[in-house]
Amino acid sequence: MKLRALSLALVAGIGLSLAGCGTAQPPEEAMLERTFRDTWRAMVAMTGDQALISDNLCMTGGTETLSGYTSPTNIGALIWSTLAARDYGLISASDARTRLTRTLSTLQGMERHHGFFLNWYKPADASPLTVWPTDGNAVAPFLSTVDNAWLAVGLTMLKNAEPSLKAGAEALLGGMDWSFFYDASRGHLYGGYTVGTAQNTSPETKVTLSGTGAELTDVQQAETLTLEIYVPEGAATAPNRFFLGLADTTAGFNWVDGTLTQQTLSPGWNTVSWTVPAAWKSLDAAKTYTLYVSFFHEGTGGKTPLQSAFNLGAATLTSGGNSQPFGLWSAATAASFGNDNTGTVVSRDAGRTTPSGAPSFQLAPVSAGKYTDFAYGALNTEPRIASYLGLARGQLPKEHYFKLLRTFPPEWEQEQTPTGETRTYEGVNVYEGAYAYGGVKVVPSWGGSMFEALMVPLFVPEAAWAPNSWGKNHPNYVQAQIYHGLNDARYGYWGFSPSNKPEGGYSEYGVDAIGIRVDGYSSNNDKTPWDPANPPPASAYTNGVVTPHASFLALEFAPEAALKNLRRLEQNFQVYGKYGYFDSVNVQTGQVSECVLALDQGMIMAALAHRLLGERWRSTLADDLRPVVQPLIGQEVFSLP
Repeated sequence: MKLRALSLALVAGIGLSLAGCGTAQPPEEAMLERTFRDTWRAMVAMTGDQALISDNLCMTGGTETLSGYTSPTNIGALIWSTLAARDYGLISASDARTRLTRTLSTLQGMERHHGFFLNWYKPADASPLTVWPTDGNAVAPFLSTVDNAWLAVGLTMLKNAEPSLKAGAEALLGGMDWSFFYDASRGHLYGGYTVGTAQNTSPETKVTLSGTGAELTDVQQAETLTLEIYVPEGAATAPNRFFLGLADTTAGFNWVDGTLTQQTLSPGWNTVSWTVPAAWKSLDAAKTYTLYVSFFHEGTGGKTPLQSAFNLGAATLTSGGNSQPFGLWSAATAASFGNDNTGTVVSRDAGRTTPSGAPSFQLAPVSAGKYTDFAYGALNTEPRIASYLGLARGQLPKEHYFKLLRTFPPEWEQEQTPTGETRTYEGVNVYEGAYAYGGVKVVPSWGGSMFEALMVPLFVPEAAWAPNSWGKNHPNYVQAQIYHGLNDARYGYWGFSPSNKPEGGYSEYGVDAIGIRVDGYSSNNDKTPWDPANPPPASAYTNGVVTPHASFLALEFAPEAALKNLRRLEQNFQVYGKYGYFDSVNVQTGQVSECVLALDQGMIMAALAHRLLGERWRSTLADDLRPVVQPLIGQEVFSLP
């Protein structure tokens, strides 16, 4: 029986057993549907009445606690999970639309830089996180390449699956230019960009716009001037002040009488109107005038510099009840604005539309911005989703895909010496290296974890698009993970991926042998290293940690083994609760994590959506990528039998 018939009861919060309802199901399908329902309940609980979903929910002594932080990846996971819940009938279309509208509206009001979202926000009000809630350490404003990519996945699916929200989602996507993260010297994507802090020499953030008196004829004839102004929700200091002034700058500087009164602004969009001063109505057509736009915070100690970006929208002139755009303003480009030596950076912000529906200008303080020293160089890692998004939008060159490393060259230090051939694609010579482990050959990931290799195919049918590369590698990668858990380490279980530690905290887990990194991710808390020349005995792998989400990542490529592994975990450990699977279990001690994570539950939702809804689930993203990405990746041949 499909859960669509139960949607009203589930929305009302009534827990129903699948047993005895309608036609009996195969046990596997019943288990998957139960997990789908309960995992969705986790996503709802992690959101609650907050502005955003929390990163995790932990249950200690019967008390549920939400984390005070979240990331763009978590928000993307909430979006695709909501679409999945709607499409399978867990919630109604109306309920889904309400939830998605709320999330999109929140995103539209959040602080961004260069069109991208910061890596950490407060779930309660969507303001930037500046202090880490658990230890009080400062949090620098950072733009993460891969986290923005997973949010972009959710937004792309949203625009394709919910017509009423298409324009808003596309506007946010339009502000994301993936070339911003591209390191052309290496052909790789930077890990991210630290925005830095304001470096203003003036306590005001000021921009200017100049024109002749003739170009200001419409102002001289107007009665009122109205301007749309956006103040970030997380603006650090209040009140926020704004004013306009006009100066004769033909020769020197002379204020034109009637500088417009300062206005106090609230967070969000403000629509501010001024009466045009009498002195502005008799400008000399041949002279040059400069409009000064100033924004600052004002407290008891006077003006303080701007610490975050704000936006300017449409400017309108009204006379005799008739309104028209302010001509000089409407014709302006980002390059038209000066900054009056305050270090203000002006850019067109297609991602934040004004109340009138027009793109806006973002005004940001100059910052000591810096790209990460590292770039994502390994192909078989989750950041390739950012590569696909940039390639599909024509923002990254095609050779970028082939400049990523399948393994390091044989002469470089790495986990094991690879074997393979060199082939040429898009003018790039590619060493098609591969590792051998557990009777299979694989193109390794960076650390050997499941999510690095297999989160992307939850949304992109790589195996079908590239049968001679990903079509071989994904099943082999799963087999290598199974081999490690059942044969090398003899845990009796498998599935190793970054997750919460059962004892508390967070750790990277994986199979060291199938990661490029020399000190790759271990499958246990005790971090047993793997040496191809002298592999450790099974007894060395103490305190192994298995995460259920890894089995769901394997569901497409080894369904029987994945379901068997999940059943055994449930039979032998208390890994399942009202919110689905807990995040991890120490298979030696039986200690189970008390937490569920938005990302890991989101991956489970995506895997189940593909299993239960079929290929149409992935098409909401894949259709956007297919024209460019499928022929590009389809030409490659990995060095795999």
